[in-house]
Amino acid sequence: YETNRPSRGSGPIVVRTYSDFSCNHCAEVATIFNQLFVKYPTQLTLEFRYVPLTKASMIVDVAAECSQQQGRFWEYHDQLFQHGGVGSLTDLFAWADAAGLEPVGFADCLEQQATLPIVQYDTAAAFQRGVDGTPTVFVNGTEVPWPTLVTAVDQAVTQLPANSQRLS
Repeated sequence: YETNRPSRGSGPIVVRTYSDFSCNHCAEVATIFNQLFVKYPTQLTLEFRYVPLTKASMIVDVAAECSQQQGRFWEYHDQLFQHGGVGSLTDLFAWADAAGLEPVGFADCLEQQATLPIVQYDTAAAFQRGVDGTPTVFVNGTEVPWPTLVTAVDQAVTQLPANSQRLS
């Protein structure tokens, strides 16, 4: 399940977050992710992994991974965090519509829980890695406290070879 995972960018600095859409601090990290990607678009690869904290969160994560299958994960991700990451099925479909998802494919994927094994894989991999809460953030494989994420990324960028540091 490591291929075709939610990621943005292709830079040498990999920032991975283990997150839950209903987590307020995770929403803050999502905002920081967006800001960092604007600041360092060629230096970063941003990755998202699921760690559902409740059964309701698991359903939301399945829906988010359904959006990944349509290539619109980040649009749906932003909708979920904007609305607190919890809602009814009607809400999940409304947010999917706002994110530009194809409704029949999304409905089929969600109804069949086709992406549940991916969410379960992420959760197991997170716990195996020692993740015990959300958000948990790694920069180039090293866990960093999420409030220090910007500083950690700034430091990682300064350690890149000079030709990799240019801002776009």
